[in-house]
Amino acid sequence: MKNKNLIVLCSFLLVFTFMINFSSAFAVSSKYWEENPLTIYPGETKDFFVILQNLAGDSNISVQGFVTEGEDIVSFIDESTIYEVALGNKLQVNLRVSVPEDTLINDLYTVKIEFKTIENPESGQFGFGAGVEREIPILVVAPEKPIRNFADYQWIVYVVIIVMLALILFFVVKRIRKEKQQA
Repeated sequence: MKNKNLIVLCSFLLVFTFMINFSSAFAVSSKYWEENPLTIYPGETKDFFVILQNLAGDSNISVQGFVTEGEDIVSFIDESTIYEVALGNKLQVNLRVSVPEDTLINDLYTVKIEFKTIENPESGQFGFGAGVEREIPILVVAPEKPIRNFADYQWIVYVVIIVMLALILFFVVKRIRKEKQQA
């Protein structure tokens, strides 16, 4: 029984060691997550991005991007959805989201973007086609009302000054006429 357990353990360690050679530290990151959704108002189109990272491993990787959920509101902006991420580098992937004008305030969409590694024939390595998926929450909010500053109301100040000057002039002329009539 001991020999059988030893053989199973050695087999597991051998397979694990073999698998380490095929692993990579490919990742996808985003500025948006459940507690920090991308905000958009009804009828708006907004560009955003995710970051592909190849910070460990032993070679460049090629990945292809897919929208697996929310393809009706989000799309890739770049000409191609195949990206070459050099070893030790990060790469920005540009996306665009558009929500219909009749979307309700506080509606929450969950968009899923997936990147699958594709075999690179130049590397001579066998590819498992591993994928990384990132969820991007999109919250529909009410459009912000513009903040008004003094310049927006400056014309009112001019009207008030002109009215005040006209009143002062009216009362001064009236007083002068009254004094002339009494004299």
